[in-house]
Amino acid sequence: MSGIASNSVLAKKELKSDNVCIHKAFDHLFKDLYVSLVFYTNRMIGGLEISEDVVQETFVKYWSKFRNEKDHSFAKNYLYRSAHNAAIDYIRHQKVEKKRLNTYLTFQDDHIKIDDLIACEEINRGINRAKEALPDRCLEVFQLSRDEGLTYCQIAKRMSISIKTVETQMSKALRIFRKELALH
Repeated sequence: MSGIASNSVLAKKELKSDNVCIHKAFDHLFKDLYVSLVFYTNRMIGGLEISEDVVQETFVKYWSKFRNEKDHSFAKNYLYRSAHNAAIDYIRHQKVEKKRLNTYLTFQDDHIKIDDLIACEEINRGINRAKEALPDRCLEVFQLSRDEGLTYCQIAKRMSISIKTVETQMSKALRIFRKELALH
C-alpha cells in the first residue's frame, strides 16, 4: 500500500512540476512574442486595441490547443500564422459589416425616397383636384400666374380685366387650394 501511495505522490509531484514548466514556457512565449505580434497585426488591421484583442485571442487558442505539449518549438511560426489569419478574418468581417451597413443605409434612403414619392403623388392629386374645383376664369388666372409666371399686371392686360379682378381671382384660387390640400 505504501509503495502505491508513494508512486501516486511522485506522479502528482511530476505532474505539478510539468505544469509549472509548461506555464513558465507559455509565459516566456507570451512575453517574447506579444508585442511583436501586436505590431504585426496592427499593420494589417490599423487599430491597436483590436490588434491586441486579436493577439490575445490567438494566445488563448494556442494555449487551449497545445497546453499539454512538451515541445513548443513550432509556437512562434504557429502564433504568427494564427495571428495573421485572425487579422484577415477580422478585416473580412469588417468588410461584410460595412457592406451590410451600406445596404441598410441604401435601403433606408430608398425607403425615404419612396415615402417622398408617395407624398408628392398625394400632393399632386390634391393640386389636380383643386384645379378641377376652380371656376374657368379663376383657373385661367391661376395658370397664367403660377405656370407661366406672369405678373398680375400682365395677366390683367392679357385677359382684359382689372388688376383688382386678378387679385380677387388669385385669392379665390388659393383659398380653394388650401381647402383641398388640407383635406388630404
